[in-house]
Parts: sequence; C-alpha cells; structure tokens
Amino acid sequence: MVAQPDISYRVPTPSKHSILPSIPRKWACLTRLASHTGFRRRSIYRCLRRFGATPLISPGRLTLRQSAQLPEERRSSARAPRQLRYLQTTAPKQIMFLITGGSPSFLERSDDISPYTSKFDAFLKGTYTLTSDEMAGYNLFRGKANCNSCHLDGRSTAPTPPPPEGTAPDSVDTGAAASTAPPFTCFGYANLGLPKNPRDAFYYQTTPDSLGFTANPGGFTYTDYGLGTFLRSGFGAAPNPNSNWVQYAASSDGKFQTSTARNVALAPPRCPTTEAPGPYFQKEFFHNGYIKSLKQLVHFYNTRDVYPYAVESGECPAGTVEKVTCWPAPEVPQNQDMTIGKLGLTDTEEDQIVAFLQTLSDGYTKPYPFINTYTGACTTGGTAATQGNSTIIPASVLRRMAALQSAK
Repeated sequence: MVAQPDISYRVPTPSKHSILPSIPRKWACLTRLASHTGFRRRSIYRCLRRFGATPLISPGRLTLRQSAQLPEERRSSARAPRQLRYLQTTAPKQIMFLITGGSPSFLERSDDISPYTSKFDAFLKGTYTLTSDEMAGYNLFRGKANCNSCHLDGRSTAPTPPPPEGTAPDSVDTGAAASTAPPFTCFGYANLGLPKNPRDAFYYQTTPDSLGFTANPGGFTYTDYGLGTFLRSGFGAAPNPNSNWVQYAASSDGKFQTSTARNVALAPPRCPTTEAPGPYFQKEFFHNGYIKSLKQLVHFYNTRDVYPYAVESGECPAGTVEKVTCWPAPEVPQNQDMTIGKLGLTDTEEDQIVAFLQTLSDGYTKPYPFINTYTGACTTGGTAATQGNSTIIPASVLRRMAALQSAK
C-alpha cells in the first residue's frame, strides 16, 4: 500500500461551537485526548478504532496541510485552548501515526484484508478434509521442509537431526496448535540468496523522465541490499530514523521481510491456477519476481545449494536448465539463510507442498464478491518447472547496455 501525501477525509458540517471547524468530527477524539496530561490506553484504543474505521478516500477532501491552516492569532494566543497548543506541537506526530500506523492496521485486521476463509482455515475448524496430497504437503511444510520455522502455522517446528544424520528436519510435529488463525509469517527478515532478475524494469530506468527524475542511474550495477539499504539510508531508501541502527546494516544486507504464505496461489476462476500448463494466472514471487511459479519456488528452497553456478541469469552452462538444474549466483552472497538450499525433497514432495500452499487461498468458505470480474488473458503451455524461462533476458544484455550508456 502506498499512501498519498494528501490523504483525504470526508468533512462533515461543523458545529458552530467547534473550535476547529475545518477538522472532521472523527478527529475530535484527538482534541479530547489532548485535554489530558497523559493518554489513557483505552482512550487511545477507542480513538484508533474510530479513526481506522473510516474510509481513507471520500468525496469530501481534507488534507493534512488544510488541517493545519488555523488562524495565526488563535494558534499563537497564550489563552488558546490546550487542544490547539497540542495540535500545534505534539499532535502532528500522533496524527501521522494514526494515518500511517493506526488506520492501516485496523484495515489489515478486517475481513476485507484478512478474512481467513481458505480451505486450510476450514480444515482447522474441522469443516474441510485435506486431500492426501494436501495433507502430505502440510506434513512436509511443518516437518522435513522446515517451512513453518519462518512461515508460522501455529504449530511447533519439527526438530533438525544433528550431524551426521542430516541437516534437514525429518521428524513429525506432535505439538499442539497454538493459533487458529496463523499468519504464515514470522515478520522477520532473511536473505534467501535470490539471483538478480534482469527483467526487473528498474534496471532499465536509467534516463531522466519528463520531470527530469532518473529512477536508477546505476542501471544493472545497482544491487538491492534490502534491509541493509534502509539501515544505512542507501540509494532509494527512506532516511533511517535511528542512527544507532547503522551498525547492523552490514549484517542485514540482502535481507527482506518474510512474506505470508497465505494467498500465494490466489488466482481468478477464469485462470484457476498459478502453475503451467494452465490455463494459469502468471504471478511473480519473492522480492524481485525472479521465480514464476510455486513449483519453482519450492524447488529453489529445496535445491539452491545443489545446483549453484557462478553465473548470472540467462547464462547457465550448456546442458543445464535455469531454475531446474542451475541456480545463478545470489545478488547478495553474504548473510544467506543456510536453513534452506538442500532439503532433500523429492519431485513428488515438492508437488505436495505446492498442493498444500494452494489450500491457503482465501475465498473458499466465503467467496470474494467480485472474483469473476477478471477480464485479462490466461496463459497456457509449458511446465511449472520452466515457467517464464522463454522470456529470460540474459544479464549480459544489460551489461552491454550499461557499457554503451557510460560511453556516451
């Protein structure tokens, strides 16, 4: 979600007794809170709830700048109400928290964003029986494949046998369920060792646009260090608000937040799957879109360290197949997560995990009302293992482009 700088709100007809006639009534809780020397947790909660329950966009518009346009004599008066003094000093920070933190958080918890209406949720409630492949995939997800150590499913993670028996978990999880609505993410960060994706449009945005802005002057030389970029306030990142965090930048290079596994397979009924031969709905996975199918995704976790090659995308050696028997070098080699890469899964076990991931799509017990309105085209043909390979752009093409541009 990208918030606009002039997020607007409906402006109700102000009361003639209102001290801030240009601010919507829903903000009245802010001024009431400001009349106290401290904030009571329950009052803040109610205020957040009220604020978060309101649409972000409506026909009536009020920008943050407009909300601050109070008469100067009233804002500076020594006898101005405490509410006005609060709004002049501390309130802007609190208001920004409500907009950037409070409001989206309530939206994210709502049934519109987190409905928990998947087959798996029905399974947890005892109203759906997983198929044999789905159940096998679930057992692998929380056992041998070790997926739920990061994509939390509300259960314990099967232990890893000590060497020399192996490095991949192969035990059976016997723990009790800890959550009936698991998020399937730990909200942590990890560097999975993904290669660069030469099809990422960002690498081609090397010339000024109509406003003179150049998104990526470095072209293909740009390296996305993820969390490390933010911590050092690197190119393209928002300023790091805490200078004490800079010391952790190097150890965070290449790390990206763990996404939820929920809805990774969600697709419109017209293109009912993300997997070739289809008809399928083409998605892109991981932070840079390098992976094109869930089969490839699971295969990457399983064999990253089985088929590593010191090449870039599009340059795998003859006799190998990219994303099948050849994984190009990681974009950021340091700080890689070594709990993946050599899981020892069979081809069938990979397919079973894909089958389980497909049970995490919402809309099973309560269909989305507009799910059938998709009018785009479906894709057909090929296999899930090599999905998207026909459109790979060799990294060498980008390097030649960068050399020609620097020579100009």
